[in-house]
Amino acid sequence: MEVPGGENDLPAPILPQELERAIFELAAYSCPPNIPIFMLTAWRVKHWLEPLLYRVACIYAIPDEDHRFPVVSADVLLRAIANKRSCLLHAVEYFFLGDPPTSSESSIVDDFLSACPRITHLFSSGSLVIHSTLEAVASLHCLHRLTLDSTKISQSLTSFAHPLFRNVTHLELLDIDSITDIDNSQYASLALVPNLTHISFNYTPLFCEVYPLLANIAQLQCIVLLSMLFRRQQSMPDPRPLDDRFVHIGQTDFFIEWLNSAHGRRDYWGIAEALISARRSGRVPPSLYSVSDVDMSWRA
Repeated sequence: MEVPGGENDLPAPILPQELERAIFELAAYSCPPNIPIFMLTAWRVKHWLEPLLYRVACIYAIPDEDHRFPVVSADVLLRAIANKRSCLLHAVEYFFLGDPPTSSESSIVDDFLSACPRITHLFSSGSLVIHSTLEAVASLHCLHRLTLDSTKISQSLTSFAHPLFRNVTHLELLDIDSITDIDNSQYASLALVPNLTHISFNYTPLFCEVYPLLANIAQLQCIVLLSMLFRRQQSMPDPRPLDDRFVHIGQTDFFIEWLNSAHGRRDYWGIAEALISARRSGRVPPSLYSVSDVDMSWRA
């Protein structure tokens, strides 16, 4: 027998939609691979979570299939552009750009960049040699972290005073083809990047040439030299003991680490900042400047 006023008469609990959305978004950020499953709950949940699938885009590059994170491909972005899905395109924050397979496809890069105005992290492992593409990058007002191939910069830019750098705080200069003749005069304009606080290189000869210029940029807080993990014991440049902003990091997998940063996990910038802080506070010896991205024992 049901008793009037008992538990069976209580209305089902209803969460405010703001709280419900916060719970689903927390679950999505905690486990990105399950976002498509969460979206099946209700249309409103699909509306909330589908943009999160577009946070990371990988164009003209083949990502590791074991990365476990949702990565949007060029085809998916093109469909969103054709269907004018601006709510999804505006969700793109991390953009990984490889070399277009043909020169005729380079113009499509402009379409991608123009359609995704809220990109905050851009990783270009290829060359941005087309003027219109440089202008498209310069139009990204939210861009704060930029990775470029330093071997192609001289083909594209005459100075780091270019507007595309105006909001960049973290600049990573890669050496993919290995520079033979390094002209450091171009790098003097790094001092003209107004908001630059972090810079990194993955090529020791280039770093050694550019370091004297970096030493005089007071706004720099972090200077990183990257190498493959098995090259961790390579000879370091002489200036390292004199600048407590300098860190050398043996890196395991640059693409997985880039994806980790997109999902709030540790990246090499965080490691470098932690080591600099630990040295300055005396928690580790001042002589510790070389670490790896897989060994955090020094933080114990």
